[in-house]
This record gives sequence, C-alpha cells and structure tokens, in this order.
Amino acid sequence: MNDRVIEKLAESYPFRRAAKWAVYFIHKARAIKPEELIPEDKVKNLGSKLEERLKNIAEDLAKKNKNGPSLSTRILSNFRVVPWELPKRIFTSFLPPIFGENSRKVYVDFVGPLLAVVLLWSILTSGHYDKHPKAMLETPPVLSLAYYCLAMPSLCLFLAKVGNSNLTLPEIVALLGYGLYGHLATIFLCYLFSMESSNFFFFTVMTFFCGLSALRLVIVLLMTIPKPAARLIVCSIAATFHILFLVHIHFSYMHKTFVYGGSKISPK
Repeated sequence: MNDRVIEKLAESYPFRRAAKWAVYFIHKARAIKPEELIPEDKVKNLGSKLEERLKNIAEDLAKKNKNGPSLSTRILSNFRVVPWELPKRIFTSFLPPIFGENSRKVYVDFVGPLLAVVLLWSILTSGHYDKHPKAMLETPPVLSLAYYCLAMPSLCLFLAKVGNSNLTLPEIVALLGYGLYGHLATIFLCYLFSMESSNFFFFTVMTFFCGLSALRLVIVLLMTIPKPAARLIVCSIAATFHILFLVHIHFSYMHKTFVYGGSKISPK
C-alpha cells in the first residue's frame, strides 16, 4: 500500500518538477577553487577600513551630540505639546511650587503661553470696542501685549543672570506666559459677572488669581537665584510688573469709562 502511494507521488507533476530542479542545482554546483578565495591580507584590509569608517561615524555622532540640536529644532520642540496636557499645565500655573512634585515642574513650551496671549488679545479687543469713545486708548491692545511679551522676559532674564540663576530664556518665557492665565481669568470673570463696573470685584478677583500666578513666579525665582540680595530685587520687580500689567490692561481697555491719564467719564 505504501509502495503504491510512493509510486503515485513520484509520478505526480510537482515531484517531477522538484526532482528536475534538484538535478539542475546539483549539476551546476561545484567546489570553490583555492585561487578563488579572498586573500587573507585583503580581508584584513577590508576589516581595518570598516573599523575606521565606524570610528568616523561615531566621532561625527559625538560632535553632533556635543554641539546639541540646532536652533530651529529646539524652537520647534517647544511647540510639541499633547493637547490634553494643556489643562493640566494651565491649572499648575496657579499652584505655588510647594504642593507636591507636580507643582514644582516648570513646563517649558510655547503653546500654552501663545494661547494665553491670543485669548487675552481677543477679550481686550472686545472690551476696547465697548469703551466710551472719549475713553478709548489710542494704543491698541495688541501693541500693549507685544510690549509686555518682549520687555518682561528680557528684563527677567537680565535680572536672573545678574543673580546667577540657572533659568534659560525658554523657561522664563514659559513661566511668564503661563502666568498670563491669572490675568485672563481675572479679566474674563470681571467681564462676565460685573461688566467691568465694580472695582471692588476686580481687585478681589485679581488678588486671588493674579496673586496665585505671581506667587508661583516669585517662588520659582527664589528657588533658582542663589544670591539673597538679588532674590529681593528680582522677585520684587517681576511681581510688581506682573500685577501692574493686569491693572493697566483692565482700566485701559476693559473699564468702560476710565480715561488713561485723565478724569473718569460719567456714563450716560
């Protein structure tokens, strides 16, 4: 029974093709002649060349790592933020860095600060158009925000370097940018609940939200500046300008009857 099966399999087309290819490869196969082998000295030369090439590649990679990434790569890396991380970072901007490990992190990115600037600009522009015509400030809100965004980080960086702080410019920009959410929360709540008519409500909300963001800014600067005298100067100037900017944009652009540099206009 087994012999018959074997005979039928041997007579089948696949087996015949397989046998034909086996005979073909056996016929073509031959032993390698000694003169066809690569000489030992050539093998050593190839090995030394390959070793030198690998060393050159390793040295190039070491130089690139030593020099660090390019400026464009570092800037673009600050815009790579997962969207669901933003609420966490915004909430952390109101927490002084004394409530656990997460509150001590200084999140370095430009997405959160840029979003705060855009939202603040939109609210200030809306409030500026609602002001009394005689109380409108000639300087538009976008210029005030631009002056602050350029001058404040530069001033803080200069003062921080004077105090031997290890904070870099992106860290200071991110710290101040997330601090603008205190301004944004204050302006938005005053516009929503009191229509910018109650100064008491404004200063109360400012003390809470802007005070928390300013406190975080001050404590982070205190933790990074080793010189005691420099701590007092840097923290005082940073906190003062941080709060005064909110007072300026509130009365200049959101308060309906306040005249910048003049007397208050009585509403009709």
